[in-house]
Amino acid sequence: MKIFYTSSYIVKKNTSKPLFWTVFIWPITLLMGLEVIITEKDIQTFGLIMKEGLFSIGIPLYALIAVVFFSQMVAREFYIGKSERVLEFLIAMSNNKTQFYGRLLGTSMIVLISNLFYVAIIVIFKEKLSQIGKLLRQFSFLDTKRFLEFLIALSLFSIFVILFSVLVGIETRDVSKISQHLGSVYLLIVSAPIINLISNDFIQKKVLLYVPFFNIPGIDLQTSLTDILIIFGTNIFTLIFFVIGLQKLFKKRVEVQ
Repeated sequence: MKIFYTSSYIVKKNTSKPLFWTVFIWPITLLMGLEVIITEKDIQTFGLIMKEGLFSIGIPLYALIAVVFFSQMVAREFYIGKSERVLEFLIAMSNNKTQFYGRLLGTSMIVLISNLFYVAIIVIFKEKLSQIGKLLRQFSFLDTKRFLEFLIALSLFSIFVILFSVLVGIETRDVSKISQHLGSVYLLIVSAPIINLISNDFIQKKVLLYVPFFNIPGIDLQTSLTDILIIFGTNIFTLIFFVIGLQKLFKKRVEVQ
């Protein structure tokens, strides 16, 4: 119960800020701009590029955009400080473990809310606008298996992005320098798809396939079920230890504070 109390406070605090809702303006502006300039020929070209790059490029690009908007919020929620009276009360009433998982759940819920809004925006544009609708309807080729692969890749990548931001928040000693330290997270997000794109088939199948996080952009429409299971298994195993390690680190930092 205390975990949900902490998480609900995190959600209410961040969603009550006008700045939070401005992150939904850019996709609407982008889609409206494309609607004006895109042509029938462009639809075919863009559709082909988006189909080929949906997994290897699209997912990391989305994660990069998302982390630019939300990573500072996530990191600040895990910054070890007692500047807020309500946060002081939460710290006093709950142990370190409860506090950590409450904050983690709260920030994850905010990212989930944003994802649902992005999905709603895409659905609306798909149904209402002619040019963008034609472009988005080309993704009807995705069958159930491919759609599940897409969700697996996007979910794993998003979880890693959240946990990387949590690590920055816990380790940062000066809250004003959080954005500076998040540069390492941006670098990781960009490097993962680049490494996959420049690697040959042998490296992708024999090396990167077993490297957590960096193997996620390797998921594409040709990835076999066996490879999907390997990628899913290695990353889930890594994420479990990552979360446990962050919780222990958070406890250590709070005790020192």
